[in-house]
Amino acid sequence: MEQLTQNEFINLNELIHTEALAIRKCGWYERQCESEGMKRWFQEAAEIHRSHLQGLMEQLRHHSGRKKNDSKIKH
Repeated sequence: MEQLTQNEFINLNELIHTEALAIRKCGWYERQCESEGMKRWFQEAAEIHRSHLQGLMEQLRHHSGRKKNDSKIKH
């Protein structure tokens, strides 16, 4: 298993936090909407960000040697 450099780890960590923030923002905007169409749009956007977050977490686990349920991030 290849170890991440410190710079790669910092960048990956920043991407993880950015995706988690995007998920929270989509949820907030969804709750503010009255239009069902816009609510769906924000739900779909949140799902895309969740998918990105899961992929980034997999990369982090792969390079750190952790198993799937060893680390969880709050979003």
